[in-house]
Amino acid sequence: MSTATLSSPRTTTEYESGCTYQLTAPAHPATARVAREFVRAVLLGHDHARLVDNALVCVSDAVAKTLRHAKGPNLSVEVNARTDRVNLYVRDGSLTGAPVPRELRTEDEHDPLLTRVRRLSSASGVTWLWNETHRAMTARVWVELRADGVIG
Repeated sequence: MSTATLSSPRTTTEYESGCTYQLTAPAHPATARVAREFVRAVLLGHDHARLVDNALVCVSDAVAKTLRHAKGPNLSVEVNARTDRVNLYVRDGSLTGAPVPRELRTEDEHDPLLTRVRRLSSASGVTWLWNETHRAMTARVWVELRADGVIG
């Protein structure tokens, strides 16, 4: 599987740098709390205490959004921490595939969970994950938080 870090306005096919951490947990409402603790630990370990409050709200909302559409038994929460920013990713953990960006759909634009994520982050969005027959199988919610505190 190839990964992509989506940073407004550019994309890459590899993580630029930093450390990547991944948590796989059951597709269950309690996973939101586990994800918050996981993200808090990663951010504090990388001296990003300033980003913790916004990151915890964003990961909670991303987990809730993903739970609504999860098709598998697990969720995947990924954190890529760099000196200048942190990227969070939440998706149905049972599927693999290449991420392909897409425009937000009308229901995404008005989803209160994604609206709050957009207000608290530097950039955010939804990326489709495809299967080997090129059918969209699930979506991955991604969030970028910049260390300089720039939002939107």
